[in-house]
Parts: sequence; structure tokens; C-alpha cells
Amino acid sequence: MLRDPDTIIDEVYRSDWGRIVASLIRLVNVFDVAEEAVQEAFAAALAQWRSSGVLESPQAWIVQTARHTAIDRIRRRTRFSEKLESYAASGLITAIEEPDHDTSEIPDDRLRLIFTAFIPAERRRIPPRSRGGSCDVGSLRRGRRRKANSRDARKSRAILS
Repeated sequence: MLRDPDTIIDEVYRSDWGRIVASLIRLVNVFDVAEEAVQEAFAAALAQWRSSGVLESPQAWIVQTARHTAIDRIRRRTRFSEKLESYAASGLITAIEEPDHDTSEIPDDRLRLIFTAFIPAERRRIPPRSRGGSCDVGSLRRGRRRKANSRDARKSRAILS
């Protein structure tokens, strides 16, 4: 009986995810690379199995695909760091010096202006939550508060006492 690839992938994911990730971590010794490779292998399985059908052993296919993906990723990282080191050693990179800023040069009023400019106007007009009232979205937009009902008033008194 032929089953749906989505169902098979779901079953394999639920039953074997931990074992597949653990075996890949044992092989590559890098947790994040192993987990990402397994995720990519499941995505590749979903794409490929929908068009060509599910193989005899889906777990083995996912492990092998994840293994090859992880090895490729580790090779890519290694090659990138080698190229970066050789590029830095070649002297082609000019060192960018960090600018020398005087922190006392910026007065507090300018910082206050910067922070005020980034706070949306709606947040500055929200009425304070004193006097036991409550706000809803509509009243906030209109800039008004609802009258406090007895339950809200009791809550406010309980919190304040």
C-alpha cells in the first residue's frame, strides 16, 4: 500500500528526529550544524519524495542526506576561514581605525531628543493608569479613558493597599 509522503515524513520526524540528530552530532561534533543539516534533509525529503516517491528506508535516506549536508557546511566554513586568514595575511586589507569620539561632547538634551523622536506619538499620548480606570484600543486612539467599574476599582485598591 502506497502512503502519502507527508504522512511518512511526519512519522519519521516524530519517531526518529532525536536519534537522527544524535547520530549526526556524533559524526560531526557540532550541534548547530547537525541540527540544521537534519532540518534541511527533512525539507529535501519532502520536496523529492512528493515527485519521485518514498524509498524503502526513509530514515537512512534522511541520515545520509543530513550527513552530506553537514560535511559540506563544515568544509565551507573551514575554507572560508582559510581564505579570510590568507586575505588578512596578504596585506590587502587596510585596517580601519575606530574613531576617537569624545563622549562628553554629546549633551543629554540631544540624547533626549533622539529618544523622543523614536517613540511613536501614540505612546506619548497614552493617559496614565491612575484613578482605577482601564483603557481599550478605541479609547486610546481617541485619547479618553473608560469609567472604572467596581471590579476595576477593587483591583486598584487591592494593589495599592
